[in-house]
Amino acid sequence: MKRFVICLVILIASVALSGVTYWLTPSATDIIFGARSGGANIWNRNPLDVWSNPAKLGYFDKVSTGSSSFEINDEYSFTPDSFSASYITFGMKGIGIMLPLSNSHNKFGYSYKITFYYPNWAHSECYDYNSEFALGVNLLKFYENYSDNELLEKLEYYSDFSLGYNYDIIFYDFSNSNTEIPSGKQDYMDGLGMIWRISPLNDLNNMKLYNIKADLVTSMYFRGITSQYDETTTTAASLRLAWGNECLKNLVDPAAYKFLSSFSSNLVSVYASYDNIEDDHLYREDEYSYGYELTILDVLSLRKGKNNDESEYNMGWGINLRYKDLVQFQMNQAKFSSKLFSGFQNKTDYMLKLDLLRIIKKINTIIYH
Repeated sequence: MKRFVICLVILIASVALSGVTYWLTPSATDIIFGARSGGANIWNRNPLDVWSNPAKLGYFDKVSTGSSSFEINDEYSFTPDSFSASYITFGMKGIGIMLPLSNSHNKFGYSYKITFYYPNWAHSECYDYNSEFALGVNLLKFYENYSDNELLEKLEYYSDFSLGYNYDIIFYDFSNSNTEIPSGKQDYMDGLGMIWRISPLNDLNNMKLYNIKADLVTSMYFRGITSQYDETTTTAASLRLAWGNECLKNLVDPAAYKFLSSFSSNLVSVYASYDNIEDDHLYREDEYSYGYELTILDVLSLRKGKNNDESEYNMGWGINLRYKDLVQFQMNQAKFSSKLFSGFQNKTDYMLKLDLLRIIKKINTIIYH
């Protein structure tokens, strides 16, 4: 009888929690703006952000890895549940791809782990995880890199358009279990994303007025285009205003300006976003979320946002360190709430970006000269 009860509990929990990695973004940046937000955030180029829209890959370059993990702090939970994610991206000349890496659960991609204990008998670890493969192309940037069309080059200065596609292999794994339930099953999910950027103030930059940069981004993401597993349509819009550090070029010592430019492009920037999710699932309601971010010297970011179904605001911060375009390290911290859990959760993610070709070239130069 005990064995039957435990198997029944595990099966009910696994069904209830199946697909949970499609309800909660792995990004500690985007989750502050909402559990399923971030579709129009093209500036924070962490591989974990691709979860919300594969078209973002059209803005990625070089090699980047992103990882995150957190344990659920739920007063009603009696098990040590946790999330973990790890991905790698490769980008060049307007085209990018993303592949899953092994995470802290020893699963590839984004996973949710729930552990059941029963005294003197059962110990079961259940996983709901998806391994996502994605491709994105920034059409204007990609074509402009392989042509000498001046009109396209000028058009890209003011606007661009990116498309992306993702294919996810989804697993429900009960293999680490002392029970007699089946070892698990496999499913799939795919999605199509689009992003359109316009930068109307670039003419002001040419006239050297204030060095203000303004970018307006709209996006759409259709999830489940060939699958009945989950069908959602996400529309998002974001606005970013930045004050470029070029205004200091003639005001400070050249050496100081060169040092500042090695790790920062803007003195200050402000970002705001709005996401709306239409869910075709019978038992799920549509959602919307919004938030904003203040960033100083491209190094320190302060974020705040809200889901429509939560009364409390999500908050967080980020540290971004880079040296020219050779290496970049980022750490993001979020304190957020979700209808999936009771109380606030704490989440951290990390990103490392490298220009491997230039680094190898510099190392060879040092060795052989």
